[in-house]
Amino acid sequence: MAWLAAALALSFTGCQKEDALTPGKGHVSGQYASMQDFYDQNRPAIWSYAVNATTGGTFSTPQGTTVTVPANAFTDPSGNPVSGSVTVRFQDIYKKSDMLFSQMPTSTASGPLNSGGQFFIKAEQNNAGLVLAPGKKIVIGQPASLTGGVDSGMTAFVAVPDSMEAGYEWVPAPYDTLYPSMNSYVYNLYGLNSNGTWSNCDNPYPFASFPQTTLTLSSSSNLSAFNYQIDAWLIFTNQNAGIHLYLDNNSFQYIYAPLGFQCTAVIMGVRDGKLFACFQPVTITSNTNVNFTLTEMSTADFKTRLDALN
Repeated sequence: MAWLAAALALSFTGCQKEDALTPGKGHVSGQYASMQDFYDQNRPAIWSYAVNATTGGTFSTPQGTTVTVPANAFTDPSGNPVSGSVTVRFQDIYKKSDMLFSQMPTSTASGPLNSGGQFFIKAEQNNAGLVLAPGKKIVIGQPASLTGGVDSGMTAFVAVPDSMEAGYEWVPAPYDTLYPSMNSYVYNLYGLNSNGTWSNCDNPYPFASFPQTTLTLSSSSNLSAFNYQIDAWLIFTNQNAGIHLYLDNNSFQYIYAPLGFQCTAVIMGVRDGKLFACFQPVTITSNTNVNFTLTEMSTADFKTRLDALN
């Protein structure tokens, strides 16, 4: 097997963090111009890897995700084969805190999902996006230990634009496949968008068998006093799931809340450059209405409290 190790060493060169997406770059840490600025300063890094397009190669991320690119994997969007060095940009998300900071909830159009790991992947050459050649697949190994062990109910999902709001929602992958191995999930990626692709290892069944109700989060004060977008998330207990909610008339609603589940409502806002937040434990009962109050909070305190929910 020495020849294989040598081939991989030649076909893959080291990784580097994406400078443009490094948390805090170009900002004053802890001071925010908007909610989007809050996300941008604190989101997990995207890493970049150099892969030889002709021979392919394998790389591993700092979290232990393995990505195997086959030989002659890429074409340009017009179908022309690509040779030489290709940059593969990759981000893997396993923790609920990373879901929030990446603005990548685990939700479909009709309810939550339990995630075994999300990832973003984009291939490019000379700053132009690439696609997969016909019949080629990229194999992603996702460590199951990062999400509580192997769950045989996990299947492949891909992200599509949310039909009702800004952002994404997940749908079953039309072409990709996924299967659990002894200690990981093996995701076979057959479709790669030239602008990049978000994929997810998910199980909808822990939530799907429960009746749904409406959960409302209502502010104790007038939220119009805040000059920028205010966001809310539901971070579920004992499930690797986080749901992004949208403000509507001084409150947030989620109409697909599964009865009986426990979660924490995390509400965030920015005013005068400062972060305001609330962490409110919730047990979902029929038509639950939860009142919340935003108080000023440091970024460090926010992260500590959010990490405790992972």
